[in-house]
Amino acid sequence: HFNGDPVRAHLPLIRPYIFATLTVCLAFAVKSFIQPYISTSPPFIAFLVAIMFTAWKWGFLPAFFATILSTIVIDYWLIPPANSFSLRPADLGTLLLFFLVGTTMAYFIHRQEHERSQAVTFHLQLQRLHKLSTRLLGEETFEAVLQRALMAAMELLKATKGTLQLYDPKPNALHMVAQVGFDESFLHQFQHMPLDLATCGAAYQRQRRVIVENVSTDTEFSHLAPLYARH
Repeated sequence: HFNGDPVRAHLPLIRPYIFATLTVCLAFAVKSFIQPYISTSPPFIAFLVAIMFTAWKWGFLPAFFATILSTIVIDYWLIPPANSFSLRPADLGTLLLFFLVGTTMAYFIHRQEHERSQAVTFHLQLQRLHKLSTRLLGEETFEAVLQRALMAAMELLKATKGTLQLYDPKPNALHMVAQVGFDESFLHQFQHMPLDLATCGAAYQRQRRVIVENVSTDTEFSHLAPLYARH
């Protein structure tokens, strides 16, 4: 809710569908406007353009919604008899073909745009890594290098807090050597971490990433939720 207004709270969710509706209306308006000035016209081309644009701009679900809406508009206004949902078998087959083509096109455009976005993000991350790696060369102490490495990881993940720990074989524990965003009470409590206590120790023991989406509901680490909540 924003200022007690549920409509504004849900506006980001419904905005793509509003624009999808507007693109279909625009497609119908364009179709109606140009029809008297051309001898022949592919009957659904404007609607396919609307579906393509919606898939490119807002993703598959709004584009799928635009496909359904376009099918209804074509059925009611463009297929004789006008202003009616009456359909002959051949008309029904035409609409089904349009719906199939529109849905397939929306899906593949969405997938292509998703992959392109991932490639751009990966490229930007590589550029940031390159810049940050050159900064590491300018640090004079090991502690400064570790702090810079932690800040680089936080920048890539867009995190607001982070720690960097090194394994100490004598106590068989992790020792915090760098942190960003935490207070003194956190540092005092987590300066030395047994390997079997939390996610960082689990990551070291398993030699792979350990990702916890929600610590309060995680079956393995939910016991840490009260401890983490304080920090």
